[in-house]
Amino acid sequence: MEELYKLLLSDRDHESKLFWSVFGVMTVINGGLFAFITQNPDHPFVWITAFLGIGLCTIWTLGQRRLRGWVRWWEIKLEAIERLYFEELNQGLKANSLESLPADFTLFRNRQCAVHEGISTRTVGVAIPLLFTGAWVVVLVFPFF
Repeated sequence: MEELYKLLLSDRDHESKLFWSVFGVMTVINGGLFAFITQNPDHPFVWITAFLGIGLCTIWTLGQRRLRGWVRWWEIKLEAIERLYFEELNQGLKANSLESLPADFTLFRNRQCAVHEGISTRTVGVAIPLLFTGAWVVVLVFPFF
């Protein structure tokens, strides 16, 4: 059970790191494109850059939603075996005369209810690309106003 739990946890961590790596790269790309636009507002490539930004942000949003779903999928798997894993762990601790974990100890089960302050980082990871998309739409239609 321990090896399965470690494997699931490792895969969940991999997907989470991928989620934030994509987020970081796309934020830098969009920031660079916005820097280009603000420094060259009359450049003939403003339209192309705005369409490119909208396209990239659409792909970014869809990719982030997919990665967020994979992270949650791994967490559901961890939640499913967590109780069994901790029971096995406690048996091993007791067999070695060590103090066992509290009976209600959890890591993934009920974690959605654990923190109430702020906004979910996964929600932010999807909301920021949507905000960038909105900004690119403004860049695209601004010349008409």
